[in-house]
Amino acid sequence: MSVPIQVGVSYDSDLEKVEKVTIEVAKEVMKEVPGGVPTFEPVIRYHTFGDSSINFTVVLRCKEFQDQYIVRHEFIKRFGSKIVHIHVHDNNGDFDAHLGVGFGSINWVEVISAVKKINYRGALVVESKGNIGESIQTLKKLLK
Repeated sequence: MSVPIQVGVSYDSDLEKVEKVTIEVAKEVMKEVPGGVPTFEPVIRYHTFGDSSINFTVVLRCKEFQDQYIVRHEFIKRFGSKIVHIHVHDNNGDFDAHLGVGFGSINWVEVISAVKKINYRGALVVESKGNIGESIQTLKKLLK
């Protein structure tokens, strides 16, 4: 059974490197995670120019329907450890408004919790049209 996973990367990303790292992580998951298909060659396909990212799908494979959840979980967890920097801004869910952190509807407690779970140590780059100082202060509080 195919397990498609949607991913987005910054426009300034080296797409060849992104593809290489993604395939490496996907192969590792296929070989090491129970329910993955060790002989399957994962596939990555770029498909969309988003508002602030180039989007792609990585396709993995699992043996049984219920295996897709652990395969997806492990891929996201392992891929997350490869993140170099994160661009942060807020929105209200309708379009990529580049609002300051905390000035839209994104649940930043949840986002920062996820960032901490993958033990991320890279840069958080505020990419908003305003409220940059307030965004930095909000992030500092959440990261404590």
